[in-house]
Order: sequence, then C-alpha cells, then structure tokens
Amino acid sequence: MQGDARSFDPEYLWNLETGIKAALGSRGHADLAVFYEKRHDQQVRTGVQLTPGDPNSYQFITTNLPKGYGTGIEASLQYELTRGFGVGASLGLLRTRSGSFTMQDEDGNPVQVPSRENAHAPPYTAAINATWRGSSGFMARIDFTAMDAFYFDVPTDHDMKSKAYTLTNLKAGYEREHWSVYAWLRNAFDKDYAVRGFYFANEPPDWENKLYTQRGDPRQFGLTASLNF
Repeated sequence: MQGDARSFDPEYLWNLETGIKAALGSRGHADLAVFYEKRHDQQVRTGVQLTPGDPNSYQFITTNLPKGYGTGIEASLQYELTRGFGVGASLGLLRTRSGSFTMQDEDGNPVQVPSRENAHAPPYTAAINATWRGSSGFMARIDFTAMDAFYFDVPTDHDMKSKAYTLTNLKAGYEREHWSVYAWLRNAFDKDYAVRGFYFANEPPDWENKLYTQRGDPRQFGLTASLNF
C-alpha cells in the first residue's frame, strides 16, 4: 500500500437543524425536522487491491474527499384512530453530494471521480404501521418499510447501486401487566435485497471487476416472551 494511503485527515462537519413537535389532541403526536450539514475533508471508506489478480491482497482503507454536503427532512406521525387501534408513519427525504476528486487505480494512474451522491444515503426512507390492541389483551401489528436505491461504498470510484425495496413485518400476541408473549414474522414475503456491495476482481482466470453483495436477512419467524418484575 502506498504511504499516502496509510493515514487520513480529520473530517470537519457543520450541522444546522430545526424542527417542531406537535400534540394532536390526546390521540397522537407529530414531529418534523429539517437539517443541513456541510463537510470538509469528508472521510469515506474505500478499498484497493494491492496485487492485480490476487484477491487476498485487497485492503479496506479510509480516505478523504475534499468536501460534501447533505440536506433533508425527517417527519413522523403517531395517531390513535379509535380506542385500541392506532397507526404510525415516518418519512425521510435526503439529498447528498460529495465533491469530485482524483484517485489512483491499481496501476498508479490518476482517475477522476465525478461528484455524486454519498454512499449508503438513500434519497428516501419510509415506514407505515398499524397496531390493534383488544381489551382482553390480544394484539396484532403490521409494519411496512421502504428504502430507495443507494450507492455502495467500496470502492469509492464505481457507480454500482442497490435496488429499492419494501419489507413487511407481522406481529401478534397476548399482553398482560407483568408478562407478554408474541409470535412474529419478519420480511414476510422473503424479499431479496442488498445492504452492502463490493466491486473488485475476485475470480480467475480473467480477474474482471464484479459486484459482490451482502444480502439482508431473509424471512424469519419466532416467538418472544417477556416477564416484568
């Protein structure tokens, strides 16, 4: 590894944020926040393959981009529609950008990387849920979560992205004052989605760069019991 890749500079961040919290009578509440952040010498995670054709020589490193910024809105709502039945929702909108920079390829040649969105910074995230609780102690809940596509982070100079996805989670159970038991199902429709991505050469004989992804959890189910003293 080249000497200038063994160290990196500190990152400086200026962050401005404002928001409001409001009660919706006695049935719920809502939150809204708006923010802007400006970064100098933005730290990012990347990687380099020290020896072409040898995947065992791949190293993860931290490097600096000249600058970057992010701005967005976060909002949430929780409301009881009727006695025992409530709904909730949240929404996040995000716009990020990093400055263009020059890095070296495996042969030491300079490569210009254009300005783009930050890695792992989806333009939107959203969630909605509904919960029912009966007077006898039974309950049921359903959650939907959604995430937009985002750039993978390793290495910094590629344009590989995830795909947008939506997950469904289910939960049902019985609750008493000092104990509860639940059955739950996560990722109910067994969605296939990526949470990390790595773009590098790992397969002979051609050793061509290829995207490898780390998948999120598949469908899972189980039981949870709790006791409060």
